[in-house]
Amino acid sequence: MVERLAAQAPRGLTTMLPTEDAAAAPRGLAERCGLPLWQFCLTATDANRFAIKLARAATGRRHIVVCDGCYHGSLDETLIDYAPGTTVPAADAIGMGQDPSLITRAVPFNDLAAVEAALAPGDVACVLAEPALTNFGMVLPRPGFHDGVRRLTRAAGTLLVIDETHTI
Repeated sequence: MVERLAAQAPRGLTTMLPTEDAAAAPRGLAERCGLPLWQFCLTATDANRFAIKLARAATGRRHIVVCDGCYHGSLDETLIDYAPGTTVPAADAIGMGQDPSLITRAVPFNDLAAVEAALAPGDVACVLAEPALTNFGMVLPRPGFHDGVRRLTRAAGTLLVIDETHTI
């Protein structure tokens, strides 16, 4: 990557204008990963925004589920806290356009029963989850938690989005 960046630098390093390399990159990713379509973005917040939009478009559903304590960027629908039986805006969330509980259900991390209950109405486009909680130390998933979430989302016809930027 360093060599390629150094070679590109004399020609410009903008990420805002299309280049021949911009067209080549998704072809290379498709070959390596076996996925034909790619969405590029500059921030993890944008990556989650795009993932949620794509999940809603693919499923025709509006709601999302997130785990309490996870951070998915500055998206209104993910700046939430879990309060027993409900979802509330995070204490430090400001300027929200709407009450996030109208489109988001918060569940405690590592609580498969809560995930199952959140999916039960059949209106969830995606579960947006981190592999481990990393915003207040490192909270690892209990054995089988993510496998259980995968099983529950498949059964509900809900997409599972793994937001990974910290644990590699």
